[in-house]
Amino acid sequence: MARRGACRRCATPAGLVGAIAALVLAGLYVPRVIDDQLQQGVRDYVVMGPQAARDYYGRFVNNTGKEATPTYTRFWMFNITNLKEVQQGAKPNVTEIGPYTYRTYYSNFDVRFRWSGMMSYKGFTTYQFEPSLSPGLAENDTFVTLNLPFVGALMELKSSYKKFDWLMHKKMPHLMDRYGEGKEMGLFMRRQVDDLLWGYQDHLLKELRKYGDVNPAFSLMHNGSHSTAMQDEQTHINTGAANMTLLCDVSHTPVLQ
Repeated sequence: MARRGACRRCATPAGLVGAIAALVLAGLYVPRVIDDQLQQGVRDYVVMGPQAARDYYGRFVNNTGKEATPTYTRFWMFNITNLKEVQQGAKPNVTEIGPYTYRTYYSNFDVRFRWSGMMSYKGFTTYQFEPSLSPGLAENDTFVTLNLPFVGALMELKSSYKKFDWLMHKKMPHLMDRYGEGKEMGLFMRRQVDDLLWGYQDHLLKELRKYGDVNPAFSLMHNGSHSTAMQDEQTHINTGAANMTLLCDVSHTPVLQ
């Protein structure tokens, strides 16, 4: 009887030790399993690819579908209201006009995935004016502002054209009267909103091309298209498939692998 009692007393600590060991092993194993599952869940959601989480890849390709969440871009313009005084040295009085609201659509195509985790594609963005979200405003609204392309052209010519002083004093007044907006505007201009945003050809800058490397086309934004995007270089971005720490790294050089 004494021996049997001793066995019972020995079995109790042994069972306790076994239970503790099992708990320790579970404590080491279960968190690792949960961590691996969490990482896999994150990877499935954020790593770009046709097999990615629901709608993730679709949202990357475009946002033109009926069920896509609308995206908008807003612009504010600043109109100088005391131009004559400014030309005489006064501080400009500026009126803020806006927002001019545009529905923004994007489309990415020619998407290719590589085993290295890199993805290449081409894409473009288009903007559609939304009058209902731009109350009292229109794309043909005009305002007075600094003539940025003209100022940029003068800076280019000053550094590259040897007869810049002659050009400014002898030739420029005539060119501004004939091809520009006249001497009364000087370094300022009166333009429509859509011209400044989406581009126009400046007749004065076309004439200045005779004297230096001057681009007559100017725009603050770019309203893209599939045809123009076809001529652009591909964008190369890391999907994180091979290394999550490199997710969204952008490469400006072609990736062959």
